[in-house]
Parts: sequence; structure tokens; C-alpha cells
Amino acid sequence: MAYAKIPLSWDQLRAGYKTYDPKELPGEITTQLKQWNDQVEKDNDEIKKNNELIEQQNRAAGIDPDKGKKALKGKNTSCVMQLSLGLNSTSDTVPQNGAKLRQNTYLMGQYMILSVDELHDWLDWQYGRTDAVPKGDMSSIKGKRGILVMGSAHVELWDGEKWLQAMDSRFTSGASAFPYWFWEVNDGTATGGSALPGWLLGWWEVYDGNYYYYHFAGSGRVTYIKSKVASRGAPAPKTPSNVGKAVMDDTVHGPIISWAKIGKTPATVEKFTRLNWTSETDMNGRSNNYGELYARRRPE
Repeated sequence: MAYAKIPLSWDQLRAGYKTYDPKELPGEITTQLKQWNDQVEKDNDEIKKNNELIEQQNRAAGIDPDKGKKALKGKNTSCVMQLSLGLNSTSDTVPQNGAKLRQNTYLMGQYMILSVDELHDWLDWQYGRTDAVPKGDMSSIKGKRGILVMGSAHVELWDGEKWLQAMDSRFTSGASAFPYWFWEVNDGTATGGSALPGWLLGWWEVYDGNYYYYHFAGSGRVTYIKSKVASRGAPAPKTPSNVGKAVMDDTVHGPIISWAKIGKTPATVEKFTRLNWTSETDMNGRSNNYGELYARRRPE
């Protein structure tokens, strides 16, 4: 299977990660979860009352008694916040802007992702899409360490043999726990020339007579849009104008981007050279289709 690679230190990620054990999970997270879940219980009490009324009305009308009922809200769990702690102990900290057009939660002096779906989106954008683990067969990730996302239900660290926490089966084998998605953490080393250096990651403003905004992910995935973004740490676009792959190339002293072919125009290839060969904020480039380019990294 072709699992996406995360060029971070496993040891740093694991050291920052905290399990749900009350002796280990920070009290700030426990307190915040209680506040949220107290509100969930209040909301569910109201939903139950309304559902009882709806059922009475439906029975009186001779129709399906469950028609129009609302589902109860699920309680918040700590798994994604636990992983956020781990990520925030590495060079790829969780940004302020979330994957669902909302800000990530600020707690304990750092930003945290809250939902499994949002984490999945962020991993896709930051490190590239990955393959699903064959259902019922973990052999393809045996010996690999990384992040395991279980459908929309749960997220775990995988140490090469097992996930780190003993889990309730509803999180690991329930209907919402599949498919399993796996990103391999490969101890901060580049893989096949595709992993990009930290200074390049995030948003850049590119000019060729018009302005474009490029987002570089650690996996080498590049996307662009035409609308201005607020900061370097803003999330990658959900609907980019195009998607490409970037690799670092010593012969040009910078990244080479190969964009996906659109229509009848030949696929665009752009070669960028760092200003003075060392700059981490400015690059000059040339496109095989559109000429000269100038790129500047967006501010934080």
C-alpha cells in the first residue's frame, strides 16, 4: 500500500502525546471536555422532550412514530486533542485556522484540532492523501509507526505493532470506524525526494503579471488559488484551481513544481530558485508555459 509519509520525529510526537489516562491527560483538557459534554447533555434532554412530543403527534396522526425525530448529539472525546498535543511538540504545530472554515481551539497556550474529520482533512492537506488499510488486515503497517485514523470515530498512534491505548471496540470496529487511514511517521527524513523543507511549507504569493497563491504541503503536494489568503498558516484550499507535486532540486537551488494537465495545454512545470540560493522567503522562477515568476512567502 502507498501510505503517505510524515517527515517528523516519532520520538517528539510520542513524547508530546498524552493518553486518556486521568493521571496523564492534562487537567485543562478534562475540564474543557466536561464543560462541552455538560452542554451536550442539556441539549439532548431538550431533544428527547421534543422527540417524545413528535412521537405522540405522529401516533395521533397514524403515521410513523419516529418521523421527524432528531438524533441525539454525541459526546466529545479527547483523542484528537491528545494527538494535537503530540503534533505541537514537533516542528509541524497545529495552525490557528482549522480545516472546516473555523479556528482551531486555543487551549494550554496552543491550538488544537477537535474532530476526527477535521484532523483527516488537515493530514490530507499537510502531508498528502494516503491509502486505506485493508479491512481486517494490519500486516501492511506492521513495523511502521504513524497516525491511524479510524473512519470518523477515532484516532490513535500506531507503534508498529499496536495502537497505544486499550480501546472500546465501538471506536475500533464499529460502523463509523472504517476505513482505517494510515500516515507513516518516518523520523524527519525525506522520502524519495518528495518531502519538502519546513521553510517552504504553507502559503506563498506568486506573481507573473497576475497574483496567485500557492500552498506547499510537507508531502510535496502543491495547490493554488487566485484569492488572497490571510497568513502562511491558513489551511490548504478545499477547491484549488490546480494540484501539483513539488520536489527540491539542487540544480535549480529550489523546488520544481509539476502541475496536473488541464485541457489541451501542455502540463505546466515551474522551476524556482531561492534568491541568492539561500533565501527562505523569496524565489524567482520560470514556467514552461507562462514565463517569469516571482514568489514571496506569506507572513505568519
